Amino acid sequence: MKVSKLKSEPREGRGTSAARRVRRQGRVPAVVYGEGAPAEHIAVDAHDFRIAVDHGARVVDLDAGAADPERVLLVDVQYDALGLDLLHADFQRLRPDHEIHLRVPIEFQGTPKGLAEGGVLTVLRDTIEVRCLPRDIPESVPLEVGGLELGDSVVAGGLTLPEGVTLAEEADETIVSVAVPRAVKAEAAEGAEGEAAEGEEAGKGGEAKAGGKESSE
Repeated sequence: MKVSKLKSEPREGRGTSAARRVRRQGRVPAVVYGEGAPAEHIAVDAHDFRIAVDHGARVVDLDAGAADPERVLLVDVQYDALGLDLLHADFQRLRPDHEIHLRVPIEFQGTPKGLAEGGVLTVLRDTIEVRCLPRDIPESVPLEVGGLELGDSVVAGGLTLPEGVTLAEEADETIVSVAVPRAVKAEAAEGAEGEAAEGEEAGKGGEAKAGGKESSE
């Protein structure tokens, strides 16, 4: 588990105007909550926070000048309408002995065999909900899809989770599948209908010939 470090400081004022003022000062407004303690409104350096987010930060040590940093989980980041500027962040307090629920990215590895047969890899979920202690938080959960053939799929219960991590959602939820494209299915269906029609015509022709022979006798 990689831990990022950020300096933080208390934030005064609430509302849109106060948040804009904080952002003009090169900081990002944020809130820290959880573990039965009152919510804390803080601000973190925008540049350092951007670097942390771009590197996939999940667990963060907030340094507010105290003897020990406060370890938190980055729960949510809000961006502007263009998805460029960081507007706000939510952090959840972590206690070493308390399990937490969180979503972890799934890292898909390999190229399914079924793609060579015209299949399409359909990713229905790219995260998985798990439960674990803070020290066991994985950066991602690997999923090898190289052996998947046409019609194969993987459900949440089929993922191999790291030690100390357990699944916190329905085990039969489909994560990924290798499906036949609709166009191919439609073409196959049309072909089958055509063959059936030809068979019917051939049957009718045979009946007509048989009927003619009987009448001549």
